[in-house]
Amino acid sequence: MTRTRRIVLHPGFHRTGCRSVQSFFATNRDVLAPNTHCLFVADLRPILRLMRGDGAVSPSSLKRAMGILFPDPASDQRDILISSEALSGPPPGRADTIDYNAAAAQVGMIGAALLDHFAGSELTVALTVRQAEDWLFAAYQSQLLHSRIRLSRAAFAGAHRRATDFERLGTETAAALQGYPDRARVLLLPIEDTKSHALGPGGALVDLLQPDPALRSRLRPVAHVDHSLPPPYWLTFLELNRSRRPDDEVRTAKDALLTHYRHSLSNAPPTD
Repeated sequence: MTRTRRIVLHPGFHRTGCRSVQSFFATNRDVLAPNTHCLFVADLRPILRLMRGDGAVSPSSLKRAMGILFPDPASDQRDILISSEALSGPPPGRADTIDYNAAAAQVGMIGAALLDHFAGSELTVALTVRQAEDWLFAAYQSQLLHSRIRLSRAAFAGAHRRATDFERLGTETAAALQGYPDRARVLLLPIEDTKSHALGPGGALVDLLQPDPALRSRLRPVAHVDHSLPPPYWLTFLELNRSRRPDDEVRTAKDALLTHYRHSLSNAPPTD
């Protein structure tokens, strides 16, 4: 009897441990390769090009993209792990994006295209999430670093709070996949839980693939890394963003601050 192919689709969200998840699967890619085909942002260009184009993503365009990514689905019976927060769209705060309102329908269409392409497969959409206030602060720091955002922390939180309604987004994603009632499910995986997994946040996703014990014993853990910055740094980023200095000078100053911060961490005394 042919084993059912498992597909895990992890489209983020941003600032919810995605980098740690992807580092885990990249670290263990060779161990997983005989049983699991892992794809990350660099592997997903046919889909991401559609999302970044002017036209709306459609089932027919996604069908073509699946044909490019997986030209002969019958010849490779491995499970599939797809992880990229880019699949949920731009992060709120960037490019005039307020929230994740478009993400549910978009992820639902990608999931449907995968199920149609791989007949008889089962799909889990794993949405990594985070407590609202922590997410808003992490997203704010990220935008301070990567853009010239001038909003205060409180103003940013007020503008983007709707992005943290992850329960609603999970429900809407499940509704987008209701045409596959026995083959698709949507799970919310809080970083507050996944970071304590023995293998790190990636372990919570590898569990969804149900690897055999012998393979599992060979997997190397990758711990969650907290990328938040202490106040002297992110407040300085805000001052730089609000200054009249040109973009290239601001970018150089931010890079120097990040280098200083990372150097301070590498020279910190060990803790018990």
